[in-house]
Amino acid sequence: MQETIFDDSFTQVPILRRRAVMPLALKIYVWLGMVISGLAIVNVSFQFGHFRALMNSGYNYGMVSLISVIFIMSNAALGFFMTLLLWLEVKWAVVFNLSVGCFWLCCMASTGFFLNDMAVYPLFLPFLVISTPYFILLFVIRKKWTQKAVSGRSLKATA
Repeated sequence: MQETIFDDSFTQVPILRRRAVMPLALKIYVWLGMVISGLAIVNVSFQFGHFRALMNSGYNYGMVSLISVIFIMSNAALGFFMTLLLWLEVKWAVVFNLSVGCFWLCCMASTGFFLNDMAVYPLFLPFLVISTPYFILLFVIRKKWTQKAVSGRSLKATA
């Protein structure tokens, strides 16, 4: 004898996908982040010959050039990796993005302190204006992302 008039699918909670948790603005930030970071990597790769010429010149530009190439490439690769992880719906992507954002903020804050020059802070203003809404959106969705939503791959695996 049937105990209830409802079948099993009625009591089943719908599964929320992580990409559905992302607001449209965050999806736009993710795509723009991947494109801009990818273009930065390509740009530095094409400029590598110029950096090599500076390193081979008789001036002291060699080490500065090498450090700037490493810094630009690592930041561009990290930015691409951050946004790619979000698009691939990795569970720890939001926490990773917020951690990197805190690290970048600490680096920017300490730059003026270690250089003993407060004039460098206005140089960081465009980055802060553009990235602040991104990190706020990530902070807003972090609990749903990690606790309630699942990735598309795990949805396909269970289906």
